[in-house]
Amino acid sequence: MKRKGLALSLAAVMLLGSLAGCGQSAQTDTGTQAAAETQNASAGTEEASGETAAAEGTEEAYDPFGKYEDEITLSVACSSTNLVFDSSQDGYASLDDNVWTRAYKDQLGINLDYIWTAPDDDYTTKWNVSITAGDIPDVAIVPESIYTQLLEGGYVEDMTEYYENYASDTYKAAVEADGGICMSYVTKDGRIMGLPHPGATPDNLEFLYIRKDWLDELGLPVPKTLDELLDTARAFQEAGLGGENTIGMAASGDLEDISIGDLGGIFEAYGVHRNIWVEDEDGNLVFGDVQPEVKEVLQTLQDMYKEGLISPDFAAADFDSIAAQLSSGQCGITYGAYWVFSNLYNTETMELGDWIVTEGVTVDGSPYEASGDAAPEHFVFVKKGIEHPEAVVKMLNLQFELLAESPEVYDGHEYETEDGSLESITALYYCLAPFLRAPWKNAEQSRAVINALETGDESGVLGTKNEQIYLDCKEVVVNGSKDPNLVFSYGIFGPGGVYDIVDQLREEDRIYVNKFTSSYSDFALQNMTNMREILDAEYVKIIMGADIDNFDKAVETWYSTGGDRITEEVNEWYQSTK
Repeated sequence: MKRKGLALSLAAVMLLGSLAGCGQSAQTDTGTQAAAETQNASAGTEEASGETAAAEGTEEAYDPFGKYEDEITLSVACSSTNLVFDSSQDGYASLDDNVWTRAYKDQLGINLDYIWTAPDDDYTTKWNVSITAGDIPDVAIVPESIYTQLLEGGYVEDMTEYYENYASDTYKAAVEADGGICMSYVTKDGRIMGLPHPGATPDNLEFLYIRKDWLDELGLPVPKTLDELLDTARAFQEAGLGGENTIGMAASGDLEDISIGDLGGIFEAYGVHRNIWVEDEDGNLVFGDVQPEVKEVLQTLQDMYKEGLISPDFAAADFDSIAAQLSSGQCGITYGAYWVFSNLYNTETMELGDWIVTEGVTVDGSPYEASGDAAPEHFVFVKKGIEHPEAVVKMLNLQFELLAESPEVYDGHEYETEDGSLESITALYYCLAPFLRAPWKNAEQSRAVINALETGDESGVLGTKNEQIYLDCKEVVVNGSKDPNLVFSYGIFGPGGVYDIVDQLREEDRIYVNKFTSSYSDFALQNMTNMREILDAEYVKIIMGADIDNFDKAVETWYSTGGDRITEEVNEWYQSTK
């Protein structure tokens, strides 16, 4: 199973930048207000005279937002990018002095001391060196491999009482929204080791995008079965609706990535849940990628390749080339992540509604079941023995409150990179404020916006954090705006949009979540990625014409090179939870 590293993908940037007005990789400011206006944004942030909880031991003393009378300092390590801060933007002078460090200091009495930083690609290596040297910070966001190493080395603080006593309602709601899945990753022998870092199940799903104007031109319905989808791709291609070189369906050879042009939707059509552990009929966990049904999927994809329904150079296709195929009108079908709308429209040649999004299809037309993984993207490390471990909980509390109440201040600015381009400040999120927001936030925003658009009752959105998203969507609906940022926002949050679909999938319990909800062993962490890459390489060869029986050999190799051992470890944990 692939675990996300600290390097931000486009999807992660979009996840964090859930305000309206997003482009392909950057978030447009929806308004500016002084940071001073947000000092009292969060309920319960009244300054306490001092932190006395531990000493007094009373319920009243546990203030989730209590300010330290005597300022404290926490040492921090983080991944970094090469930035040129624009000091003209209030609150963004430097890594050590910005809107987030000021909020921690002014509202909590907490100073951050960045003892070291490292580029994303070198972050794990730097951690390995630091652990050996004993140069370990008080708090950091770490990948799973480092978390496991720190845990086994006895460096992780038991945060059970601090989470229970200090976590705010907002933070707890975000953490527990998945039914306790992300909490299980940091719970060892009934103790919370480190702090939970919500995963992003609804933002990791994939969707089917189709040219609705092409369907209408050919008199075709929105496909519901796999055969109907393939017939649609075939019809688009035969009619040449994308020109002489029309491509039936966009495709990428990166079978693991949920991005754009990925083929995971074909696997899901057969009920195959890739990259997660599923329960078999005997109550044991098995890895989805090596189940017998995958052979049927590969046969279908091989047939599609032979027929020319996917590009002959799909194995080498990258993000830019696939996005160009779609926005230029060469291709009318793609699977992809929730943010794909930002790469579909060419506003000079396309109208709003030309593209629609729908849930995936199935072989027999039965209800579609999406594959989800609530695994934390990272882990919140708190070093054992620091004087104020509760301070990290307070930082998380404040983080969630301020992002909910004033995202335009704390999640809406831009910084300048060395090449002079502007990027959303969310791309620097892990450096400035290294904690994610609630995973179901986008779905909740969508629900509020759709309700206002459909009923005309704006009381639930005006004057709230959802106001700008609603106004952007309204501009598209009422005035037919073709602004790509607004169209993108409408496709995400509006009626029939991505999160409207997510809501329905959740309500009908059609999101199959990874059954393995614990951290991997060192052996699994060291070998799983490579094993998966080898497996995917063989699958791509099969799609391009290799003997379909090579699937059986690839599965045997997966098991013999570590799959047997990892499966045994996973099931030992699974049985212990029953």
